[in-house]
Amino acid sequence: MRILHTADWHIGKTLRGMERGDEHLNFLSQLCNIISKEQPEVLIISGDIYDSVAPTIASQKLYNRMLLQLHATLPTMKIVVIAGNHDSSSRLELNSELWDAFDVAIVGNIERRGDEVNFEKHIIEINGHGGEPCCYVIALP
Repeated sequence: MRILHTADWHIGKTLRGMERGDEHLNFLSQLCNIISKEQPEVLIISGDIYDSVAPTIASQKLYNRMLLQLHATLPTMKIVVIAGNHDSSSRLELNSELWDAFDVAIVGNIERRGDEVNFEKHIIEINGHGGEPCCYVIALP
C-alpha cells in the first residue's frame, strides 16, 4: 500500500505581485514523476489548494489542469482532495460529481443529516492495484 500526501498548494498566490503559475507547473511535473515512479494507490491533497476562498479563473483552470494531469499519469490512483482553511468548501465541491468520473473524491465540508454526520461522504474506500479494497481514508476538512 502506497500513499502519497501533499498539501498547501496555494494556487493563485502571488509573490511581490508576480504570478507563480510556472512554479505550480514545475511542482506538477515533479509530482507526476514521483507518481510514475512510486505507483501509489492514493494521492491525498489535504488542504489549502487555493490561496484564497475566491480564486481567480486562471487559478481554477490551473487546478483543473493539475488534477487531469495527475489522473492521466496514473489512472488507477484514487485522488482525495480535502479543503483547508484557505479554500471555499462549497467552491471546491462544486464539480465533485464530475470529478468522480476521474476517481477524484472532493470533500469540502462536514456534511450532516440532521444532527448526524454523513459518514458515507467522509469514509473513502481505496482499492489496491488488484481492484480490491485495501484501506479507507477518513476525509475531514
